[in-house]
Amino acid sequence: LRLLLAFGIAFLVPVVLVGLNLAGIVKGKQLVKSWRITIFLVCLFAAMAAPGADAMSMFYLAAPMLLLFFAAIGVCLLNDRRRERRAIKRAAETEATADIATPASDL
Repeated sequence: LRLLLAFGIAFLVPVVLVGLNLAGIVKGKQLVKSWRITIFLVCLFAAMAAPGADAMSMFYLAAPMLLLFFAAIGVCLLNDRRRERRAIKRAAETEATADIATPASDL
């Protein structure tokens, strides 16, 4: 039961990170900057949650967690790039229409 709970939490963390990025709370660059601390914390979590005292069981838990974490970072970076392009496009459209007077019939 403990191992099942550990795997559930471990595989839910990347989904939460992507959700926080989509909400605009966490940036992809922030996640990239903290990759060393994250690797240490994932290995520490895997060592505590692994059922055996050997290093292989820790590795079997840590490897998928790290793969999913770095995949989530990639998705966050792509989302940040998409958000930047939309902001630039919106600013260009606003700048292009800023000097045009609105007709009285549209008011």
